[in-house]
Amino acid sequence: KFKYRPNGKSFSEITLNNIEDAQKFLSTGVVCGGRNVLSHEEISDLKDSGLFTEKNCLDMLSILSHLYERLDNSEIN
Repeated sequence: KFKYRPNGKSFSEITLNNIEDAQKFLSTGVVCGGRNVLSHEEISDLKDSGLFTEKNCLDMLSILSHLYERLDNSEIN
């Protein structure tokens, strides 16, 4: 769906690969920086220290929303 410019010409493979890589790294980052951290540390310690706050959770939800939208609009190759 997003492989083509509005004028019908294809985007370069480099551009498409960069976007795909970015989505992969964002997904990995959310798991490593969010889920794994919250599974291994006391939430109150993370919150009280400022290392991981409610705002960080909201930011990660925004990233997840973006990734799910990209997934919903993707095509199977």
